[in-house]
Parts: sequence; structure tokens; C-alpha cells
Amino acid sequence: MKSILRNFFWDHSPGVRWLMLVFGVSYLVAVAGGLTNSFNLYQWVALSSEALGRGQIWRLVTSGLTPAGLLDWLFGLIWFSVLGGQLERLWSSRTFWCYCLLGILGGVVPLLFILPANVSIIVGSAPATFGLLAAWYRLCGHERLLLHGVGPVSVRQAAIIIAALNAAIVYVGNGWKVTLCLMGGALAVWVGLSIHRRWNIVRLNRASGPSRMNRLEV
Repeated sequence: MKSILRNFFWDHSPGVRWLMLVFGVSYLVAVAGGLTNSFNLYQWVALSSEALGRGQIWRLVTSGLTPAGLLDWLFGLIWFSVLGGQLERLWSSRTFWCYCLLGILGGVVPLLFILPANVSIIVGSAPATFGLLAAWYRLCGHERLLLHGVGPVSVRQAAIIIAALNAAIVYVGNGWKVTLCLMGGALAVWVGLSIHRRWNIVRLNRASGPSRMNRLEV
């Protein structure tokens, strides 16, 4: 049991551990507030265009760092652990958090165009998960793994299967409009990776330019 918990939580980089800690504890705090009738955490962190209009910008992020329910809490922690374990090989903790936040914003911002002003919503793990799946698909797609119950598959196939499963869960609870909006997290991360890659190429060319000139002069 101890080794399972270590693999699930402690054997990750600080960035992944902090994401799991924030996501996991926020639900426990929300439940504790509801059981004691002392406070309602969702009133402070849920996405609401009306609240955003009053300057409560943090809701763009906190709505994606707070579980939407028990199942979202469980699945969110599982996918953050699994996907974080794959991507922490390639990213620093800061980079991991940047792409998680980008995924959340990519899924949350489109919702503002379809949500009524008087409605608030917790989006949960969906936009960040879709974003991390897009990164896993793009950065590790050539690798292969053993998927329980399915057999050996490529990372691309596994990412598509997991994304379809998450989309189906979101669709059942929220409908296709919300599902498409939250899947914007994948698009945002994909675009972010493209920009990051282009920037690295430009920076590399700038750095190698003087050395090339020196070799030509010699």
C-alpha cells in the first residue's frame, strides 16, 4: 500500500505533486464546508461571468483546480498522476504548471460566451486533462505502452481513448456545448506547444548564427 501511494503521489516532480495537492485538498475543503454549513467554497471559486465583471479574475483558474464532484476528484487525481508522470520527463515543474494553466484557460474562456450571466460552474479537471492529453499525444506519440484490457497500443491511440472517455463523461453531465468548450484546453496547449517550438528554433538559429559566421571566416 505504501509503495502504491508513493508511486501515485511522491514519485513525481514538485509541479505534479502540487497540482495533485491543490486539486485533492480543494475538494476536501469544499466537502468540509458543506457538511458543517460554515462556508461554500464553490461560491468563491466557480466560473461566473458576473463575478468576473466585478474583478474576480482568479475564477478563470480556480474553477479548473476545484473538482466538480467525487468522480471528477477521483479521475482528476488519476489522470494528473498518470499524465504528469509521463510529461515530467520532458518538462520542468514551471513548464508543467504553465501548460496546465494554459489548458484550463483554453477550456474556460469559451464557456464565458455560452453561460448566462447568473450561472456559475465548476469545470473541474476536464480542461487541464484535455490539455495534458494533447501534450502527451504530441510529445510522446511515437512511444508504445500496454493498456490494460486493450493490449499494446501507441501513445497516440491511448490519448485518443482517454480523451474520448473524458469527453463522454463531460457530455453526459453537461451537454455537447460545454464539452466542446472544455476540449478547447487541448487546442490551447497544442497551439502553445507550436509557439514554444517555433520560439526555440528561432532562438537556436540566433545562437548558432555567430558561430557559423566564425567558421566561414576561418
